Amino acid sequence: MLTRKDLKEEIENAIAQISKAVEKSLEDLATKEEMRGMEKRLGDRIGRVESEVSYLKSDIRDLKADAPTAKEFHGHEVRISRLEKSVFA
Repeated sequence: MLTRKDLKEEIENAIAQISKAVEKSLEDLATKEEMRGMEKRLGDRIGRVESEVSYLKSDIRDLKADAPTAKEFHGHEVRISRLEKSVFA
């Protein structure tokens, strides 16, 4: 039979185990300062990525503007075929 003293010891052991588990789980949490630092670094990286995306979009727009349309390409396709035949003949 469990005595009052045994029960008290069991409860104290359980509390100690729970406290250790909570302490262990809190070890990996970041402080507010660490979170602010990570937020700043992420913000800087996002800014750089957005800048790169902007340059890529600009390059794509330029390529689209310079690329021939399907109708224009068809005319060149016939001409290129004739040039290839004469060059590689």
